[in-house]
Amino acid sequence: MNKKQSIRRKSKPTHKERVGSTHRAKKTPLHRSLEAGSSESKSASTIQSLKTVKARLSAENSRLRANLKKLNETVHDLGSLLSSTEIAVVLLDTHLRVRRFTPAVSDLLQLSLSDTNRPLNSLRRKFADRNLMADVRAVLKNVDSLESEVVSESGRAYVRRALPYRSSGNRIDGVVLTFIDITRLKLAETALRTSEERHRDSHSRSGRAFRNLVDQCGTDHWVRSIRSAGATFGTNLHR
Repeated sequence: MNKKQSIRRKSKPTHKERVGSTHRAKKTPLHRSLEAGSSESKSASTIQSLKTVKARLSAENSRLRANLKKLNETVHDLGSLLSSTEIAVVLLDTHLRVRRFTPAVSDLLQLSLSDTNRPLNSLRRKFADRNLMADVRAVLKNVDSLESEVVSESGRAYVRRALPYRSSGNRIDGVVLTFIDITRLKLAETALRTSEERHRDSHSRSGRAFRNLVDQCGTDHWVRSIRSAGATFGTNLHR
């Protein structure tokens, strides 16, 4: 047996390979149809799953958009409220850095939008308040609130309050400083005290003048004058 015959024999297919080849060759149109139907069924199932996922994502996206719209409206409303209020408010974070503030605070602190995140103690104050930083730190440590009366460089009077800023979990997440303008109240109190002092002074001067007049004319003269006036008044009444 030469080498070519040996190679030819080795390359002949085995019985198993011939049987498998025969089976593949004998596939009927029915088999092919079933296989095609199975493949189409799998594709349809996959498409349906993708459609379901897409519908869920679309619903979730709509919900997120609605929540974002509400959040934007809330932020806009709060911004408008803070801008329109005449109360000076400064919101500090847990490191006592400026987070937000209202325009009315300009009479008390040198603040601009670029000062956001600056520490409170680095800002120029337009009022004297030696207890400010101590009160703010105390409130941050769970003290309810602390207040003091201050006067700005412009001469306006305020009640300064330091209150804890609490998050949704009732956790202290910063400090709120509010400055209530009480200038009109202070002016009214001053005017009332001045009026009372003037009234007391006037009453005191009148009393002194009367006593001086009595001393000059004599007590007996005033007693006779009073009796005479009483007698005349009584006569007029009887008539």
